[in-house]
This record gives sequence, C-alpha cells and structure tokens, in this order.
Amino acid sequence: MTARRHGPPPGTAGGGTPLSIAAGEGTALPLATFIALGLPTGALGVAWPAIRSSFDAPLGGLGLLLGLGSLASLATTVLTGFLSRRLGPNGLVAVACAGSALTLLALAAAPAWWLAVLAWVLWAALTGPLDAGINANLALHRGIRLMGWLHASWAMGAALGPVLIGAALLLSGSWRPAYAAAAVAWAVLGMATLRGRPYRSEETFETGNTPTPTLPHRGGGRFPGSTIAPTLPHRGRGELRQHLPQPVLIAAGVFFVNFGIEISGGQWPFTQLTTGRGLDPLLAGWGAALYWLALTGGRAGLGVVGHRFASSALLGASALLAVLGSLAFWLLPAPLAAVLALPALGLSSSVVVPVTYKLLPQRVPPQTATRATGYVAAAGLVGGAVIPPAIGLGFQLRGPWVLGPALVVLALLFSILQRALTGGSR
Repeated sequence: MTARRHGPPPGTAGGGTPLSIAAGEGTALPLATFIALGLPTGALGVAWPAIRSSFDAPLGGLGLLLGLGSLASLATTVLTGFLSRRLGPNGLVAVACAGSALTLLALAAAPAWWLAVLAWVLWAALTGPLDAGINANLALHRGIRLMGWLHASWAMGAALGPVLIGAALLLSGSWRPAYAAAAVAWAVLGMATLRGRPYRSEETFETGNTPTPTLPHRGGGRFPGSTIAPTLPHRGRGELRQHLPQPVLIAAGVFFVNFGIEISGGQWPFTQLTTGRGLDPLLAGWGAALYWLALTGGRAGLGVVGHRFASSALLGASALLAVLGSLAFWLLPAPLAAVLALPALGLSSSVVVPVTYKLLPQRVPPQTATRATGYVAAAGLVGGAVIPPAIGLGFQLRGPWVLGPALVVLALLFSILQRALTGGSR
C-alpha cells in the first residue's frame, strides 16, 4: 500500500476472495447495510433499562452484551475469505442479512436472559465478515470522503435506534417490537442483495501478495472502521519490532481509547441519566439520539469537506472536544448533560477512525503500512471489548456515577495519545 491511499487494501482470511463493490454501480446498498448495522446497537443503550427489567438482569449486564458482541465479531472476521470463496460475495452478504434477521427476531422473542445474550452474540458474529469486507473495500478504492459517508451511515442507523425504541415503548410498552422491526429491515436487505447482486469478487492471490484478514468498524462502533488484521510473520522478534514502530503503538493506543469512549458514550449515558440522576427517560432518550446524530454529522461533514483540513488539526479538535464534552457530562445538571454534553462527545469521536487511517501511512514505512494498520484496528476492537464492560463493572460495584469520571480520564488519555501521534505536524 502506498502512502497516498486513505486506507488499507481489502484482505481475506487465509487467502481468497474479498468483498468488493462492483465498479460502475452505486453505493446505496452498502450504505443502507451500514445503517442497518448501526440500528440495533444505537437502540441497545436506550432499551437497556427495559431489557434489564424484562429479564431481571444485572445492572452491568449491558457491558456483557457489548464485550461478548465485540469479541464475537472480531473472531468471525477471520472467516471472511473462506466464506466469500464458498458463497460468493453476494451470497456472503445475503446469508449475513438472513442470519441477522433471524437472530434479531430471536432477541425480540427471547424468554430468558441467557437466550437474549446468545442471540446478541450470534448477531454480532454474523455481521463481522460483512462489515469487514465492505469497509475494507471502500478504504482501498475510495477516498476519505466516502469513508466518512460510510461511517456516517452506521451512525445514522445508531441515531435511529433510540427513536425506534421510543416509538416501540410508546405504542406497545415493550422494547421487543423495535428489534423485530430491525429484523425485517435485515430481511429486506438480504432480498435486495440477491436481486441486485451489487458485489463482485476480485482475486488477490494471483498478485503474489499475501492477503490478510479484515477487521470490522463499528462505530465505534457497535464497534467503531474496518481494516486489515495483522498476520504475524514467523521471523522472530526483530520482524515484530519492524512492524511495531512507535507511531504504530501510539496509534493503537488512540484506537483502544477512542473505541472505548465511542461505545461507552453511546451506550451507558441513558442508564446513568435515568437510574442514577433521575432524568426523565424521554429527555435522556433524546440525549442518546443527539449523541448518534452528532456522530453522523461529523462523519458526513468529513465526507463533504474533510479533504480541506489537515489530519493533525482534525484529531486535535476531536481531543479538545472530548475533554470538554466529558467534563460537561460529569459536572453539568442532568438535562444539560443530555442535550449539550452528549452531542459534544459524539462529535468528538466522529472523525477519529477515518482520519487516523489516513494519517498512519504517513507515519510508517510504506512496506509496513498495511500490517501496521491491522495492529491498530485490532487494538481498537480490544478497547471496544474491554472498556465498556469495565465501566459496566463499575456500575455494578459502585453505581452509575462512575461514568462521568471514567469518560474524563479516557478523554484526557486520548488527548495525550493523539498529540504524541501527530507531533504537532500538519
């Protein structure tokens, strides 16, 4: 990969056929798929008090769902190449959509907590290879602007999640119809994929380059960008150090912390504001929706004008806004924390993933850029799997008040790391 590319090339696990958007066709279906990816995740934080009440689940159980879901998605991305070879790219997408429809329907109908956890984990596992393939292809073949639109689509779906939950609770008194509706959306996407067949395969094993597995982006994640996962060479520690220079380690730290902020900031505040600070659920729900809308707006803005700003300036502004937003969430009265601080936090996280993907190849030798990007992406997914459950454990042991200080500490750490990564360069 050359330094001028905005992202890593798409890869597959163990060689094979990556997912690729057919040349000359629009990107409406991939963008719609990412909206569907964001919908269940955005709904989860707002739905959690009702879900918890339905199953008499522990207060920190949301962290269990988030952590296990992240790990399941990470684990299944290594099957992307195998599944694409066996099913074809369109078959892979269609199967993932059908499986997602079934698992979300199972979640909506689950009679017990352990079955709800199982359904969520299966959904996350099914969407992993789908997310990885689409995101990696756009990172290679399109510029940072369309990467911004793709990530904005996920955030748009996440912003619709609280609205969907609110409507379901208002009309039926239950969270379950919202996830049943999401299941219908996935079924429609599967049928549209089979009918339109918008994806094609590109053989990469004939190029002589060893492909590497892809990793998903959630945005945050559900799990905040996708890229190439590392394939560790068996050449000893010297080879490992070659692919882990200081900028890679710092960028990995940026992703680890930012994924934790993005997921925690989108999932835990509703519970903290309602159960810990007594805020009206309607206003807290609007705060959660505004968080995801701000994330959407930031990524859409990156898609429109992102090329006009230096990467270091964008990351610096994100870090400053993260510190201010987290402090405001901790210290302001609950209504202001919902409608002012949460959107600031969402906006602060919106550009970190695509901008860091663009910046990293400028910080490492070209021959190591693909592998380095994989290490960074893996660190982000680990952060998304570790930090939100850790905050959930804090909820369980100490109470909801721990969220504010935790977000402030994470934001300060992110600010330090991004400064070390950019080094003040333009």
